[in-house]
Amino acid sequence: MRPQFSLIIFILLSINVFGQTIQSWNTINVKGKLSDKFQIAVEPESRFSDKLEYFHLDFGLIYLLNKKFKIGGYYREIFEIKSELRVREIRPHIDIFYTVSRSFKIRICNEYQIKELTNNNWRIRFRPTYKLNINKWFFPFIQTEPFFNAKGFTRNRFNIGPGFVIDKFWLKPGYMLQTDLKNKRVKQTHIFWINAGIIFN
Repeated sequence: MRPQFSLIIFILLSINVFGQTIQSWNTINVKGKLSDKFQIAVEPESRFSDKLEYFHLDFGLIYLLNKKFKIGGYYREIFEIKSELRVREIRPHIDIFYTVSRSFKIRICNEYQIKELTNNNWRIRFRPTYKLNINKWFFPFIQTEPFFNAKGFTRNRFNIGPGFVIDKFWLKPGYMLQTDLKNKRVKQTHIFWINAGIIFN
């Protein structure tokens, strides 16, 4: 894997950056236990620059294979503003979650993008997350998430921030650097986000 990531880094450093923007993202995660093996998940998310540009609503059913493995089937509805036009997207996806240790987790997302019911695209996302468990309520974390489609590497999201847990409620404010690769050029977006969640057992 090291040579592949080295190649990606070399590409990103050797081509021109053609734009940088700043956004804020706000996400709420709600999970509920249906049984010892099944959970449901709901996630609304809004994204802003100077105005609302994006909103999605995600529904999922998660199956717990064992203490380390989970797999979820999801349906996402997206409304986005692009060039002053509203674009609708449907995005079914299957997520695999693997807990390596108490501090290290991996999520693999296989998603199929259906834009305006005509423009379709498949891609896979790989997101390892490392968190430092300071105590039972505070955990700084760092994660990266490269995106790939049939043509290869297209995007990376680098996240860092503190995490807080109070009983069944958690809060993760943070900073994200999103790097997009398109037509051999790079666009970077600086994102300040708040991710809040609650789990019902």
